Amino acid sequence: MAWFLKETLDASLSGNKNELIKMAIEIVIFIAFYSLISWFTRTVKAFYISKIMYSIKQDLMKSIINPELFMRVKNHRFTHGIITTVHFRG
Repeated sequence: MAWFLKETLDASLSGNKNELIKMAIEIVIFIAFYSLISWFTRTVKAFYISKIMYSIKQDLMKSIINPELFMRVKNHRFTHGIITTVHFRG
């Protein structure tokens, strides 16, 4: 970015309009590509975080609803409370 600023200042001080227009176009293209790459990385990151969170929730629910664990618990109301609390927080 500093390079663009230096080149733009050099072009404007030299009085060469063609060079200044060229630098303005290059800056616009740079900003467009930078914005596109930034948007893409945020979107991909959000997508994978969403998939990971869904997978964690599924694993948690599978471990809570495990029949072997369910039979060990004597107070089924307590277990039902845990299951509904975890389900509705997500």
